[in-house]
This record gives sequence, C-alpha cells and structure tokens, in this order.
Amino acid sequence: MQGVRDRSLSRVGSPYLGIVSVVTAAVAVGYIWVLGQQGDWPGIDARQTFVLTVLGGFAIVSAIGAFARPIAVRVATAAACAAGLLPLGFLAMFSIGLPLIVAGALALVGWLRASGDAQRDETLVPSAIGAISAIAILAVGLAVSG
Repeated sequence: MQGVRDRSLSRVGSPYLGIVSVVTAAVAVGYIWVLGQQGDWPGIDARQTFVLTVLGGFAIVSAIGAFARPIAVRVATAAACAAGLLPLGFLAMFSIGLPLIVAGALALVGWLRASGDAQRDETLVPSAIGAISAIAILAVGLAVSG
C-alpha cells in the first residue's frame, strides 16, 4: 500500500489543472473579444480590468499546479481555482460564466484527486489557505472595483 501512495505523491502535476489553465486563458481572450464587440475595448472600467486580471491570475496559478510535484502546491492551487472560478462563473453567468463554472468544476475534481492521494493533514492547511485567499481576493476586488 505504501508503494502505491508514494507513486501517486511523486506524480508530476494535475491534468485537470492543465485543462483549467487552457480554459481560463481562452475565456480571458474571449472576454476581450466580447468587450471589443460591445465597444468597451480598450477603454475598460475598473471591474472589467479586475475580471481580466483575475482570469489571467487563475490561468497562471492553474498552470503552476498543472506541473507542480509537491502535493501541497497541487491542492492549494486546485482549491484556489475552484474557490475563485465557481463564484466568478456564477456572477458572470450571462456573459462568460458557463466556461468558468466548467473550469471551476474541473479544478474541484483536481483538488479531490490530489487530496485523495495524500493524508488529510498534508492537504488541509494548503487547501484552506488557497481557497480562502481566492475568495478574499475575489470579494475585495469586486467590492473595490465597484
């Protein structure tokens, strides 16, 4: 049993987070296209700038998690992406929300898979830090950007 556990912990990254990275980057490009179609690009407001920044951030964070070997990095990045993309997708439901919800669900699956590979005490704190950080950044950013 120990050998199986050791192999799963040494696996490099998460394919789920790789897909999340690609989807999130594609949504960011699509959002720029939507803003251009609405006549808002390049003169976008603070909220639109924040959403684009968050999308870019989640694309980068999920790419890091996609190639990370340490289990703590994988669970933290997956938890952050799931906790940030799911509510952002819900808030943007009538624009770019559906692919963000799909990406958030994939991040959640990636988190569950990574958490299942390790003991609970190895994943609990990094998961909580990642999820709480993402929710806090999203909440504060949306409140400040008006």
